[in-house]
Amino acid sequence: MIDNDPNARPQTGLNAANVVYEIVAEFNLTRFLAIYFVDVPTTVGSIRSIRPYFATAMTEYGGGLVHCLDVPGVAQVLDQGNVFNFDLCRGYGEEGAFRVSNRVAPFNLYVNASLLEGELRQRPPRPAAALLPRQALPGGATDATGVSIVYPYDPAVYEHTVDWTWNGHVYERAQDGAAHREANGSVVTTDVIVVQRATTLPTSFFGDAGYHIVDLIGSGDAIVLAGGKSLAARWKRTSIAQPTVFTTSAGQVLRLPPGRIFFEVVPSNAAVDLKARSG
Repeated sequence: MIDNDPNARPQTGLNAANVVYEIVAEFNLTRFLAIYFVDVPTTVGSIRSIRPYFATAMTEYGGGLVHCLDVPGVAQVLDQGNVFNFDLCRGYGEEGAFRVSNRVAPFNLYVNASLLEGELRQRPPRPAAALLPRQALPGGATDATGVSIVYPYDPAVYEHTVDWTWNGHVYERAQDGAAHREANGSVVTTDVIVVQRATTLPTSFFGDAGYHIVDLIGSGDAIVLAGGKSLAARWKRTSIAQPTVFTTSAGQVLRLPPGRIFFEVVPSNAAVDLKARSG
């Protein structure tokens, strides 16, 4: 779990991930679930707490989930999905955790993810329902140079915007009006973007903190972008034991394209605008 509070930027470890999910955490502040299949970094962060819907997303991948504390419901979700719970702040995986001196708490907690990967490999294998075959977008995909997203909340509090632009090789990410860069100065990029609309509701956890419930067991609209093209789609996930299945507008199963994937899980009423190719 990587924080995206402005005080937690720039992050470390996003570009090394094979899959990233961005979902609201409270108000319009988002967090990232970064998933690594290979070449796991020695520094990832900063690390923050988790919500049940991030745990639900992780159950598609098995493995271990690294975070610091949680809210009610997380442990039960992880147990159902057979995901090992590395809660750094409760003593699980703390040997890989460290704090940096150039940031204040709670934005200074990082983890040596490679070390914990080594420990995880000593444990029994965990199911990974989402590791399905990949396939290029079908011929019906239309040209699109990127996508812009505005998260629907009170702009007087904080308005979070995301902008992805195809540069001919990868999609480059900007957020809140500036290029999204990691701590080493590199722009955050991806090969595939999936904009996934999901029912998002406020919850009473911790009073008025603004925490949400995001329904990832269900269905909704989606847009898949790859190689400068886009395709409207639908998503559906019936249970924690099953993967999310994407289909075309004609109802045919849609395999996600190969490469690194960045899931933008947005509220159903988020403003999502595809960028048309000029000329």
